[in-house]
Amino acid sequence: MKIQVPERVEYIRVIMAEFSRIVSHLIAIGTYGMDIGAWTPFLYCMRDREHVLDIFERTCGARLLYNYMWVGGLSARCDAGLPGEGPPRSARISVPTSRS
Repeated sequence: MKIQVPERVEYIRVIMAEFSRIVSHLIAIGTYGMDIGAWTPFLYCMRDREHVLDIFERTCGARLLYNYMWVGGLSARCDAGLPGEGPPRSARISVPTSRS
């Protein structure tokens, strides 16, 4: 079809595909934790999964079944900064620490 996709779109596609992969792995890790009797990892995985699904919702309007990558581009414009995204992701992650 010889459709030229802009380089920016290629980067955005890779980022969204990697986010999708991360979400899938969070489901797998969380449910595996439940299978072996650990409830807390499931809760942490679902909490972090929600943050990624919020990014999906802000970029394309859907949380689970997003149709964002189209032939020749994207279904919606992805503006830099994503309005209303708040503090950086690293500031929202709470890592449990062991008490000495």
